[in-house]
Amino acid sequence: MLLHRHPHRILDGRWNRSCRHDDPDLPDTRIIHYHGRKHCRSGLPFHADKWVTAYDEVVRQNLAGIRSWTAAGDRQLIRHLKERRKARDGGDAATVARPQKGRVYETDLWCKRGHLNHDQADKYAEICERLQPRSVLETGFCTGRSAACVLHHSRSLERMISIDINLDYKAPHGRQMAALLEKRFPFWRVIENSSRMILAPDFFRQEFPQGVDLATIDGDHSYEGCMHDLEAVAPFMTPNGVMMVDDYRSGPPNGTRIDSVTRSVDDFLAKNQGVFLGERWHKQGKGFCIIRRVS
Repeated sequence: MLLHRHPHRILDGRWNRSCRHDDPDLPDTRIIHYHGRKHCRSGLPFHADKWVTAYDEVVRQNLAGIRSWTAAGDRQLIRHLKERRKARDGGDAATVARPQKGRVYETDLWCKRGHLNHDQADKYAEICERLQPRSVLETGFCTGRSAACVLHHSRSLERMISIDINLDYKAPHGRQMAALLEKRFPFWRVIENSSRMILAPDFFRQEFPQGVDLATIDGDHSYEGCMHDLEAVAPFMTPNGVMMVDDYRSGPPNGTRIDSVTRSVDDFLAKNQGVFLGERWHKQGKGFCIIRRVS
């Protein structure tokens, strides 16, 4: 994946300098030293003295390919570029993209209270590491376990928004974890409101102009509430994008049966045959429906 040879024309900022390096595997790659403060369409800020790379696909992806680096030096940057190139050229993307940080439940991002268990977290990790989403939407934050999974295992993530009607549902953990994630991941934020009030077309056009790569539907568990979230998000899913619906066909020993969620998912899939394809994942009663956009 090549760095664009004239990034100053794209960024419309001050191109300070570029330099070659001696890595034989990337002879045509430059490291760009870019100074100043800029915002790309994804909302990710660029600050002075951060490493910035502009990939060759940046033009057709409306700046979505620009990456920023804080404490990373040339060596880490080049290693990341080599991994991206290997994935692009036919390597195992899931293996190449796997962050060497362990599982999220081994970190302080994992709240001690929450509904998502370790088996589900491992499934989230598998999907995020394979899909490597840039834009993620979540309905239902609770104590942030599913959000933490996405943030921890998605190296390409540029924007994530979680929506929850009440961050005090699991007080005080909901607000504590929201504050931690907001501090740790500046490209994540939470909106405390009903998804029925937020998920309008204007919201998606403003917040996700390039579409949504991954969506978690785990908010209102009524039939109408779950169906609303599915139908509101569906038109804005990117090709091959994934919607994860929690509590689908769940039950004992580790899950809770919620027929309203199961019926809404089944009806949604029946109405959208040929556009979305659902896959049931289930382990010890804890279940997801993994809905992929196929056309």
